[in-house]
Amino acid sequence: MGFQKYGTHGGIKCLPWQTKGYRAIAIDFRGYGLSEQPAEPEKGTFKDLADDVVALLDSLGINKVDPFFPPGT
Repeated sequence: MGFQKYGTHGGIKCLPWQTKGYRAIAIDFRGYGLSEQPAEPEKGTFKDLADDVVALLDSLGINKVDPFFPPGT
């Protein structure tokens, strides 16, 4: 399950970073968590997921990120 579980189970690992001024954003990729199931999930690509992340960051006005993936993800 890896990346799709992190948002609900790994949040506590982000606390030390938040005290340093970072903001954690946990994303439900298409078809996972509280997101809607795509019409044709079998046609989804990694580029679709990347485009979703870029669209989210744009909508939040974020233009610089430091990706963080805790060990085991």
